[in-house]
Amino acid sequence: MDASACRVEAARAGRPGRPALRPSALKRRKLQEIVRLLGPTPGLRCLDLGGDSGVVSALLRQRGGEWTSADIDDAAVASTRRLVGDRVWRLDGNRTPIDDDAFDRVVVVDLLEHLHDDAGFVAELFRILRPGGVLIVNVPHVQDGVLRRLRLRLGDTDERHGHVRPGYTGARLRALLAGRFEVTAERTYQKAPSEILDIATRTATTRIKGDHPVGAKGVLLVEDDVRRRRGLVALAAVAGPLMRALVALDVLFAGTDGSMLIVKARSLKPPRAARPAGAGPGGTASGYDHVFTVFTPTHDRAETLPRVYASLAAQTFRDFEWLIGDDGSTDGTRELVERWRREASFPIRYFWQPHQGKHVAYNSGVRQARGELFLNLDSDDACVPRALERLKQVWDSIPEAERGRFSAVTALCVDQHGALVGDRFPFDPTDSDSLEIRYRYKVRGEKWGFQRTAVLKEFPFPVLDGARHVPPSVVWNAIARHYRTRYVNEVLRIYHVHERSDQLSRAQARIRNARGLALRHESALRHDLDWFRVAPVRLAASAVNYVRYSLHDGRGVASAIRRLDAPGGRALALAMTPMGLATYLRDRAAGRAH
Repeated sequence: MDASACRVEAARAGRPGRPALRPSALKRRKLQEIVRLLGPTPGLRCLDLGGDSGVVSALLRQRGGEWTSADIDDAAVASTRRLVGDRVWRLDGNRTPIDDDAFDRVVVVDLLEHLHDDAGFVAELFRILRPGGVLIVNVPHVQDGVLRRLRLRLGDTDERHGHVRPGYTGARLRALLAGRFEVTAERTYQKAPSEILDIATRTATTRIKGDHPVGAKGVLLVEDDVRRRRGLVALAAVAGPLMRALVALDVLFAGTDGSMLIVKARSLKPPRAARPAGAGPGGTASGYDHVFTVFTPTHDRAETLPRVYASLAAQTFRDFEWLIGDDGSTDGTRELVERWRREASFPIRYFWQPHQGKHVAYNSGVRQARGELFLNLDSDDACVPRALERLKQVWDSIPEAERGRFSAVTALCVDQHGALVGDRFPFDPTDSDSLEIRYRYKVRGEKWGFQRTAVLKEFPFPVLDGARHVPPSVVWNAIARHYRTRYVNEVLRIYHVHERSDQLSRAQARIRNARGLALRHESALRHDLDWFRVAPVRLAASAVNYVRYSLHDGRGVASAIRRLDAPGGRALALAMTPMGLATYLRDRAAGRAH
C-alpha cells in the first residue's frame, strides 16, 4: 500500500496526526534489503532520496539517526511531508543545497532510472557524502525475460513510470559509480513470485489513474485516487496475507536473479587532513597507533593466561598491542597483568568490568582498540610465533584497490595435540564470507582471524537484558552481508579443546543462555533464507532452534513467530514448531535430571 493509502486508512480509523504506516509486502521486502546493507544509523546524519513517496522514508527514520528526505516529484514530496513532517525538500536538477561532506549515509531508492544525467547525480552524491561514507542504491535490475515482456504487454512501460532508462545491470551500475565509490556489496532481490505481484500492483495503479498525466516519478496514487477507489484499497488490505505469502515464495527461487538490484558502496573521497603515510610502530597509514590490537576477554582464567602471554612474547611481528578485557575476575588476574606490564617488550593495556559476558567486554575492547586490525585471542589459547606476521602478509596480498571490500583474514586451528580442528577451506585462498562458507561450502569447526577495527565499530554485539552470552556468529554473519573475508588453509592458532567448559552442551546452560541463542537463529530466519536452496536442512534446524530457545526465554510460539518480519522465516518457523516444541521439552527433562 502506498503512502496515500496508509494515510486514508489511518483517517478512517479515527487516529489523529500522522498516519500509521502499513507498508505492503513488497515495500517491507525493499526495506529489509536496504536495512541489511545500511547497518545501524543511530547518531548518524542520513539522507534518503526517492523514498517511495515517504513510506520508506518514514520507516528508515524509525531506525534512529538524523534523517533528511528529498525527491524529484511534487506529489512525492508532498506525500513524504505528510508522513514524516520536516526536513523534506524537492530536488531540482543534480545540484543539491547541501554542504560538502554533510552526510554519513545516503540511500537512493528507485531514483537513478528517472534521471537523465545519472553520472552528474553520482558526482553530487560524492560531494555531499563524507570521506568513507556509505551509499546505498536501489534500482530496477535489467533483465530480458518472460515477465519483462508481460509487463510491457500490460502497458507497464518505462515511460508510464517516468523512467528514462529501464534500469541497470550490475556491471553498468558499478561502472557508473567507479572512480568515486567502491562497491562493497551487491545483490538482486524480488524474484519471480514477487515480480508477478509487482506487475499486478502496478497494473492496478495504472487502471485507477486512467489517463492521468505522467509526472517525473511516473504514475503516483494520491489521496483523491484512494478516496474514489476505496473498494480497491479495501480489497488490497484483505489480500495482504496472500501477498505476503506470495513474497515468501521467493525463497524457492534463491538461485535466480531478481528484478531489483541493490548495492552498497563506500566513498573514496580522501579525508581533508591527510594522515601519516608511514606504517609500523608508532602509527599506521590509517591513523592507528598499531597494526594489530590483540584482544583477550577473560573471566577467572589466571591459570591459562600465561600461555597467551608467552605466545605474544614470541611473535615475529612486533607492531601490536595486547588489550585484556577482564569480565569480573576475582582470581588475581589484575595482579598478574600488572606484573607483565612491567616486564613485557610490547604494550599491554587492561580494563575491568563487572561480570556481564564476553560480548560486552568485546564491545568495550573494540571501542578502546588502538590497532587497525582487531584480533581476538581467547584466554586459554595460543598462536604460532609467525601468526601475526602471516595474517599481515595475507592481508597485504589483497590488491589495494579491492581491500575496501574486505574486512577480515581467517585461518585454521589445531588442538593442543596438533590435530586439525574442523574442515579446511575449499580453495587456498578462498575469498568469500562466513555465510557462503557455512551454507554453500559446508565448512565447519573453529577458525581464527582478525576483523578491521573500523568494521567492528559498525557492527557491535547486541547487548540483551539478562543475557551473558551472545553467539559470535550474530556479528560475523551481519558483517558477511557487507564485506568479504580472505580464508587461508594455514594453521595459526592452537585451540585448547579439552580444557574448555562444556556449558552450552548442557541442558541447564541452554536454558540460561536461551535469549542469545534465540537471537542467533532469529537472525538466520530474518536474513539467510536466500541460502535455502543450498542449505535447507541447516535453515530448517535454525527454525527448530529458534522456537526451542524462544520457549526457554519465556516467549510463546505465536509471539516468537510474529517477531520475524521475513514471510519465509515465519513460514519455516511455523512448519518446524512441532520439532521445536519437542526439543524444548527434551531440554526441560534433561535439566530436571541434572
